Amino acid sequence: MKIKHFILGIAFTVFYTTGFSQPKPSTKHALIVAIGDYPKEGGWGSISGNKDVPFLQTALRNQGFNDSQIYTLIDSQASRSAIETTLRALYSSIKPGDVLLIHFSTHGEQIEDDNHDEPDGLDEAIVTYHSVAPAKASNFANDTAEYLRDDIFGQHVQKLREILGPEGDLIVVIDACHSGSGSRGQNKTRGGVQPLVSPNFKKPDSKTTNPEVFRDAKVDANNLASYVVFSAARAEELAFEVLTEDNQSMGSLSYAFCKAIEQLESGITYRGFFSKIQSIINAKIQGQHPVLEGDGIDRQLFGGKFELQLPYVEIEKFLSPTLFEISGGRFLGLNPGAKVVLMPAGTLNPQQAVAADTGIVVNSSSYKATIQTLKTYKSQPTNTWVFPLEPVYTIDSVVLLFQAYKKEFKNMGFQQKEIQEIQQVLTQIPQIVYRGSGELLLKKGKEKDSIFLVHNGLYFAGIPHDAQYYESLKMLLTQYVQYKYLRAISIPDSTIKVKVTLVPIRNSMPDTAVIMEHYRAGVLTFTTEDYFTLKVSNSSKFPIYINILDLQPDGRMSAILPNREAGVYDRDLKIEAGETRIFTDYEIGLGEPYGTEIYKIFISKKILNLEDIIALKNPEAFRGNLGVLENIAHTSKQLHRGSNLSVKTSNVNGSVFDLVFEIAPE
Repeated sequence: MKIKHFILGIAFTVFYTTGFSQPKPSTKHALIVAIGDYPKEGGWGSISGNKDVPFLQTALRNQGFNDSQIYTLIDSQASRSAIETTLRALYSSIKPGDVLLIHFSTHGEQIEDDNHDEPDGLDEAIVTYHSVAPAKASNFANDTAEYLRDDIFGQHVQKLREILGPEGDLIVVIDACHSGSGSRGQNKTRGGVQPLVSPNFKKPDSKTTNPEVFRDAKVDANNLASYVVFSAARAEELAFEVLTEDNQSMGSLSYAFCKAIEQLESGITYRGFFSKIQSIINAKIQGQHPVLEGDGIDRQLFGGKFELQLPYVEIEKFLSPTLFEISGGRFLGLNPGAKVVLMPAGTLNPQQAVAADTGIVVNSSSYKATIQTLKTYKSQPTNTWVFPLEPVYTIDSVVLLFQAYKKEFKNMGFQQKEIQEIQQVLTQIPQIVYRGSGELLLKKGKEKDSIFLVHNGLYFAGIPHDAQYYESLKMLLTQYVQYKYLRAISIPDSTIKVKVTLVPIRNSMPDTAVIMEHYRAGVLTFTTEDYFTLKVSNSSKFPIYINILDLQPDGRMSAILPNREAGVYDRDLKIEAGETRIFTDYEIGLGEPYGTEIYKIFISKKILNLEDIIALKNPEAFRGNLGVLENIAHTSKQLHRGSNLSVKTSNVNGSVFDLVFEIAPE
């Protein structure tokens, strides 16, 4: 559901913080509305909305939300009346300066505007439990009564912002269709059907817009709480469901929100948090673009009242003298084989304290894991926290489809025998499989075969019909597996505080003043006419080296830093402690294909050069400089080890994160 009225006519207010101050006493509240099992008679298909709830509850608990302040309306509880009653109840339970999060995991729909305030004649709406789908509709007035329109929801939001006041925060997360428009994917849709309109509906010709409904003309906007809205996808896109690390179906935005909560750092703003959500969604689903809107985008997360310390989990259950269940799992890289360290409760940094014990993960789900400890215990250890020591990151399989030959069409597809021969050769790449929904399509041609990305139809590479055909195919698919893995990898380091900014070039000079002009719905966006350069700010207490790899929408990779062709070498990439550098002589232009571009940022404490490694040229020449990060970038070593990579955090001496932006037509 896209709450377009959140942003129309709004003048953005940017909140700046200059350090930590003691926050006023406040309470964090949350309302989760989640529907998965819609009644069949209503015509809305089942989705996994209700399955999002335990993930969301756990993520919020980890951020200091008390169970008594997390309200849930699940399935049949989530009628329009019940949702509005609960929103009104919040009027009396929240107070000025509090934090309120409202999360929807439901279908979404567009319905005919009932008060003529929509330029397209359509309201966006939450599909509550008793809503009737367009295919089942017979009486427009009755059938639209159960939908929660954006106008009605906006009135509640306005009141809540008044009560929370300027020190409060309101966060809305909408994992539904028409948050953008969309589906919660893989044969399940959270909407994605035709609008529900009356028989006499005519789309208006007007191109005008109206002021946001959440701002009452009689109310001073300075006395309202700031707000942000996280939406699953743009209005024209599908919003897919994804599989969690333990193969549970979950909404993509809900998944990304929960996972991003585990990756917070000092001073993070909603814009920074959204950047993490972008990266996580893009790692799972290319072609889906989440949206950020609101007037609190540059405010600190939860008004600065977020829990900050190196990630740890607690022991929840004694299973045997050496087996314990802990309260964290695969979201933290605690896949089977990961190593953990047990520390006294209150430890801020496990690398600066003496470990009480070590253990290994033997079984895990997204938020639970079983560890086997080195020592034996008669009962559950008290006052003990468990920190990841060597997380295990997984490489998802790449599904390859073939354009098969069909006699009835007499096309150029592959014969079954050819497919079998190619499959046999590609057994040497364990990450390539041939079942389910594909992400790569191998298409037959007269002189060469071609590989396309299924989700966006972009051309990836061609394979000539020559003696090197199979070797060329293996190399290209290996490169794509590497690309997919790099797209997903993220390694935090709380001691490294580096910000990378793309600075537009105006009048042949970098111009930081116009950066905000390139944000569209919270997403940094450039066109093929734009040029920019790089600004790197190092707030760490030590010098760092930076490398940047470019991951393009068509599956190709290239090095941005270092880049010998542009005269930028690894020795030039040292940024001193406290230094901010703008690469004034290094202009970067953009070209097609359009879509989501990722700059994968590698920050290290030693000199690093990934340019040749990514190009698969002489990777052994760089062995020993920064082994873990180079092994991440180096394809062949990981492929021979199977689909997992173990990363010992104490040996990394660096971090990996994303800078995500869009390349769009003018």
